[in-house]
Order: sequence, then structure tokens, then C-alpha cells
Amino acid sequence: MITVSPLAAADSRLLSLTYPRYRAGLSAEAMADPHRHGLVATHDDGAPIGLLLLQRTVPETWRVLSVAVAKPWRQRGVGLALMRAAEDWAGGTGAAELAALFSDNMQGQEAWRALLRRAGWNEPRLCRVSLTGPVTWAAEARGEWRGLFRRLAATGFTVTPWHQRSAADERRLTDLAAEAGELAPVPDPPPEELSVVIREHGEPVGWVLGCSSDRAKEVFYPVGYVVPRLQRLGWLIGGLIEACIRQQEILGADSTCAFMTADDNREMQGFMLRRLNKWTTRLDRHYDCAKALAART
Repeated sequence: MITVSPLAAADSRLLSLTYPRYRAGLSAEAMADPHRHGLVATHDDGAPIGLLLLQRTVPETWRVLSVAVAKPWRQRGVGLALMRAAEDWAGGTGAAELAALFSDNMQGQEAWRALLRRAGWNEPRLCRVSLTGPVTWAAEARGEWRGLFRRLAATGFTVTPWHQRSAADERRLTDLAAEAGELAPVPDPPPEELSVVIREHGEPVGWVLGCSSDRAKEVFYPVGYVVPRLQRLGWLIGGLIEACIRQQEILGADSTCAFMTADDNREMQGFMLRRLNKWTTRLDRHYDCAKALAART
């Protein structure tokens, strides 16, 4: 008999049932976080045979971070039992939906898609494109696009490290964050040495945020933003290039970087594939999907 119950205590046997980047979420401290939740499938002997991890991203949504089933128990309904239990649990918190994000390079993608279909989720939708490659691309791009950088410099474009912001900068960035929505540098502050502020004549007008990846000497740039009047004028790509050049100075020319579009920005996706793909070694297409939860009375 298969039983699904909340993750209640740290258990080293669960480490193999999720990705390395989520293993910290199996600690006692992480399990006390009200924005995280885990569900464990066990057999009669109490041994864990499956694990599902959730994180609350906004009040009405819990995101499924990972689902894994031990090899001897695959194709025996364990994954579906975990998904059903997640629906019941998340619905009990008042959430309106479950959501998930995955890459087309994810191991076991076909099994995951099949599980989503069996669980009644929406068809996955392409939402992001990410590129990974050597950090040296940035210096090459800046040399190739000298005209762009001359135009940017003429209009007051500069980039400074995140840690050099002043009290006045903080107030300005707080105002910008309110306008940026999901592109804001919240709720967690970005790593200071890997993130930059984009400035116009010294005034903050945007940012590029960098954080450490699961891979050694790789930096992931998940969020970039400039004020609407400067969008589509090269300011954001200029900021990314300068951030990557700074990364090379800090981590070395053998480090790598990864960056992605925001949500379903098809125009930026097209630009990345046309103009940046030649410098990269890996292309990932990311898909999101969701399932609405029944209202609880």
C-alpha cells in the first residue's frame, strides 16, 4: 500500500529524490518555512519511494519544484498519487492553482509531460528561452557592437556594481521595483558582487541580477529590467554585457553564464536566438503549466 504524507523530518534517504539545488530544502530549518512544503510517498515498510516539493510563489499559487519516484516504483501510480495529494493540500491552504516550470533539456521530460496529462494539468506553454555559454562572449559582443555602445554612452549609459548604491539609489530602486513587478529584485536581495545597477546620467534606471548556479563557476542572470522608455534601445543588453564582463573579472575567463527572457517576451526570445546564440553552448526552452484547484467552502 502506498501512503502519501507531509514531509515532517529530515531524512537522508530523500536526497536522491530531488535535484541537488533543492536538497537544502530538506533540512529541518527549511521545512519550518511556511512558504515551502514537501510530500513523501512511502510503502508499507515506511521507506520513502517518492518525493514532491512545493514552494509558494504568490498567495494564490504553489509551484511544484520537483517530483521524483524511486526507480523500482516507477509506472505504478506513485507520481500521480503525489500530484493528487499536492492538489488536496494546496487547495486546503486557499491557493487557486498549482504551477510548474521545466526545460526541454530536463531529464525524464516525456515521463513528466505524461504525468501532467494524467493529473489533468493544462498543456505546457513555451514561456522562456535561456542561453548558456562562456563568459568571454560579452567582451566579443562589446567589440562587435561598438556602434551600440557609442550610442549608449552618448545618452548617459553606465553600469555600477550593486553594492555601490547610495541611500538615494535605494529609494529610487524601491520605486522602480514597484513598477517592475515580477522583474523586481525582491523578495531576496541579489548577490551584490554579481549584480549591477544600470544608470542614465548617474540615476538608476534598471538592473541586471546575477546569482550562483548549481554548476561550478557559472552565474545565472534570471532578471533584468530598464524603465519602459529605454526598452528596445539596447540598454538591457548593454547592461547584461557589462555584468558578464564584470563576472569575467571576478571569476575568470573560464567561468560560464546563463541568461533567459522574462515570461513570454517573444521579441527578446527572437533576439537571443538570432544575435546571441552563436556564442552559446546550450539552449533551453522553458515551459510553464498549471492546474486550477477546486474552491474550498
